[in-house]
Amino acid sequence: MVLYKMSRTGKTFFYSGSLLLLAGAALLLLVLAESSSSNPVVLNRFSVPLASAILVIMLICLTGLYSLVFRTDSTLLFSTRIVSLLGRIPAFLELFILFGWVPVIFMLVSGKGLFPIAEEVRFLLSLTFAYAGFSIITATLISSERRKLLRERILMLGISTFVGLLAVEFLIRILSPPSVFSSSIQFIPYQNLSVNVDLPGMSPIITHTTNSMGFRGAEPPENWENWFTIVTIGGSTTHCYYIDDQKTWSHLLQENLRMNESETWVGNAGFSGHSTRAHIVLMKEVIPNVKPDMVVLLVGTNDVVYSTRLDPDGVGIGTEKPSLGHRLIYSSRLLELLDIWIRGSFDEVHMLTENLPPYIRIPLDGPEMEVPDDIRDLCTSLDEYHSNIMEIIRLGRISEVQVVFMTQPSLWEDSDYWHGIQESYYWDVSEDSKLSAATVWRILDVFNSELISICASEGIPCLDLASQVPHSPEYFYDGMHLNEAGSILVADLLSKFITDQHLMESL
Repeated sequence: MVLYKMSRTGKTFFYSGSLLLLAGAALLLLVLAESSSSNPVVLNRFSVPLASAILVIMLICLTGLYSLVFRTDSTLLFSTRIVSLLGRIPAFLELFILFGWVPVIFMLVSGKGLFPIAEEVRFLLSLTFAYAGFSIITATLISSERRKLLRERILMLGISTFVGLLAVEFLIRILSPPSVFSSSIQFIPYQNLSVNVDLPGMSPIITHTTNSMGFRGAEPPENWENWFTIVTIGGSTTHCYYIDDQKTWSHLLQENLRMNESETWVGNAGFSGHSTRAHIVLMKEVIPNVKPDMVVLLVGTNDVVYSTRLDPDGVGIGTEKPSLGHRLIYSSRLLELLDIWIRGSFDEVHMLTENLPPYIRIPLDGPEMEVPDDIRDLCTSLDEYHSNIMEIIRLGRISEVQVVFMTQPSLWEDSDYWHGIQESYYWDVSEDSKLSAATVWRILDVFNSELISICASEGIPCLDLASQVPHSPEYFYDGMHLNEAGSILVADLLSKFITDQHLMESL
């Protein structure tokens, strides 16, 4: 039988656990009270079962709070008797403490698809608080012999779990290798995907593979120093996820250059969603290890997002400015895949799908929002873009690699037609905040002009693709992304630019 008398430390643990348990119940009550039922009959909001659950949890919270504040000794005595009764069930309490967290983790990794309420983070926190509080209370009130046995079991569970996780980590690294160069940017080697595509100007089924570096492209040559090597950097317009390996502009660039220099290799290090923020990370952590002769950057489209979104810090992807927590998680392949799975389940991660919905040109419903006379007033991230380009140039010089930039072309243009089409991807649309595709093109044109100006002052080669690729659906499958014909055109223009500028001969 558990003795009622306990030390001051024991009472402190008991009260702490009780407060955690109450906090969990109160948080759960808040989540349920803010929800609504599909068949409301109580207060025109809740179903009878939901209203009953809310009422019961409310009574538990009030009773628990009253007991702790006004009848603490009675509460402690009552709790010890309950725990001692439960303790007669063999290992019941120990099993709950050891494995009570499993349902919470299961709901977390399953996501809202299996448990819709798991989308509410506060719900998972409420279960976590309740579990932690009940575990502390139980561990405080059980006998010293059972407590010693519990410590031994927790130790055994911890050791076996640690060894098991190491084995799983080792196996996952064999089956799904981690990023080759850095945990900040996930260049996963030897991927082999077959993707169904239903986009204008594109093949219906494409092959998407990566080499030993995690880049799209052929395997790097063994006698690396004897080849002219190029790495292409950019966002989705460089990555070309929905274009077949053999039809990306990076691969076609390689084929074109090999007509004059057979020992030419081009690796595609484009990454969908990346802006110049992530390009800096790549220039710091990847390029010094690869040591190519040249890097070609197609930039601008994702940097525009940081000007046109109301919450610029909430867009893009985490690897663009990797935090310490991100680096710790992505140092483990197991934690990395779990993190991607969880965020994907909650729709918080940029994930590529089997296919994209077709690009629909939505007419503006009413007039466009008032646009300032100087369009640069809308380009709030232009200063950061400028400093990022300068940093990329500086890093290129440190790595002794030839840096070549390209401006970003677009289907949109500053015309009457596109002034009548709403742009909803780059701009956060609301009733009083609508921009046309033509205005977003004007914003992108400012970024393109800024790039040209920087390159001219720094003596860096820059191909103005935006002025040479027609604003035509013949070359794009949506507002920014090239189709196969656009990829061919870019490769032709870039290979001619590199040849005419004698960029391969200058190294």
